[in-house]
Amino acid sequence: AAAAAAAAAASAAGGCPIPQIRMRGELHAVNRLARKADERLAGVIARGDIDALVLVSADAGSTNRASLLAAAAAGLPVVGTGGSSLGEA
Repeated sequence: AAAAAAAAAASAAGGCPIPQIRMRGELHAVNRLARKADERLAGVIARGDIDALVLVSADAGSTNRASLLAAAAAGLPVVGTGGSSLGEA
């Protein structure tokens, strides 16, 4: 609860929210949750509320596919680390 309050305060102050652990479990279950979050991000990108993407260990073929397709459709710049994942993106 304290971490959630701190994240809300940082976000309200214009800062970046503090990352939260949303789930613990088997990788396939965590990836399913991540894909749902990625689909929501794709909607934010499609609305024009995102200016660029910075990728770190992205999974262009699965987990991050929706947001990357939305970014490509919007013509957003994309940068990051992880040679093979960036090559797929």
